[in-house]
Parts: sequence; C-alpha cells; structure tokens
Amino acid sequence: MKTTSVVDYLKSINVDSSMTNRKKLAVKYEVKNYRGTGAQNTQLLKKLRA
Repeated sequence: MKTTSVVDYLKSINVDSSMTNRKKLAVKYEVKNYRGTGAQNTQLLKKLRA
C-alpha cells in the first residue's frame, strides 16, 4: 500500500508522527520553515521515502 500522507507513512513504519517529531524530521531532511502545510508534508514524505 502506498500512503499519500506523511502521518500515515510514519505510522506505517512505527515512527512518531506527532507535529513535534515531524518538525525534527523536516530539519533533518531540509524542509525549510516547516509548519505542516500540505505542500511541506508532501515534500517531507518524498524525502523520507528516498
């Protein structure tokens, strides 16, 4: 199953999907000024899958 949500993806791999953790991941994967917008979530999801 291919998830389209960063939250669903993180849950599927047993990783904390909270906003706090997503902000940490955004810093790690260089998603600038992460606020959890749809575009940022899509960008983060692509980087996590790469």
